[in-house]
Amino acid sequence: MCRILQPSFQLGRTLNPIIVYVDDATYAQPMLEALAGSSQAASSHWLLVACAPRMTHRVSKWVSNRSRENWRTKWADKLFAEALPQLERSGARVTPRLARGPLAELVDALRVELGTSPQIVDLRRPKL
Repeated sequence: MCRILQPSFQLGRTLNPIIVYVDDATYAQPMLEALAGSSQAASSHWLLVACAPRMTHRVSKWVSNRSRENWRTKWADKLFAEALPQLERSGARVTPRLARGPLAELVDALRVELGTSPQIVDLRRPKL
């Protein structure tokens, strides 16, 4: 299921920023293909945000911060290798990002960086 969290349509801009949250490339693949095939895909700037699985607080007892960051980076590289080609085939500009903290803080930083309020599409696997 694709959930659009904050729609915003900026008229007069050449590229519409769209943030896509992904945590499982296999789950998101059909929805990414549908988004890449849409009429606005080529005129959009896609920010693909990898949302790594959470680690328990007890993991810090056994694993250093550096090891956790290295694992997160390798995990994100693998996810981007699977997910990026689908959006790039549409001719769109795609920027991969790794979420290292709360998503709300990342979105606020991206709003400042982009100078606009982007559309957000949540393609993360639902947690039951």
